[in-house]
Amino acid sequence: MLSEDLSWVSRELGIELARYAKRKVASALGQRVDATPIIVEGRSVDGAFVTITIENNLRGCMGYVGVRQPLLKAVERAAMAAAFEDPRFPPLRSGELPLSVFEVTLLGPLRPLASRAPQELAASIQLGVHGLLVRRMGFSGLLLPQVAVEYGWGASEFLSQTCLKAGLPEDCWCQPDTEVYLFEGKWFSESG
Repeated sequence: MLSEDLSWVSRELGIELARYAKRKVASALGQRVDATPIIVEGRSVDGAFVTITIENNLRGCMGYVGVRQPLLKAVERAAMAAAFEDPRFPPLRSGELPLSVFEVTLLGPLRPLASRAPQELAASIQLGVHGLLVRRMGFSGLLLPQVAVEYGWGASEFLSQTCLKAGLPEDCWCQPDTEVYLFEGKWFSESG
């Protein structure tokens, strides 16, 4: 049974999952790959994202949240989407693969933040542990936990940036008709 806090995911498993994501994309590009299996019997996650960078520049990032799937299926699905379906970039080419670094983020379940007081909402977020999803008027935006760390944001800025990602005003998280969810996320790079 999946622990809601993702504590069962070791650093070693996370690194291996990032390498697995890269192997799946390499195979889709027609390259021969090591077929060493990863044993993760019975493990499922509530979401997964794969981020691809080349020389520290984003090359693709796609995934799923709130869709419980077997672990390997979730990682493979996110890897294919990041490599070939991110609308911000053309599909990844075979020649780019050796330059690419793959990162996998595993997500726990979405939890709605019940408090509507802005200070309480911000206080509920553990930076570097929680990611955010904001929904309002048919718009939604999601930011993974590592984004706040990478940019040095505090909790209020993280909430505002998630609203902006959704195409909403940056202070919409303070409005009672905005749904704010948090989720635990653990991320791992193939390079360790």
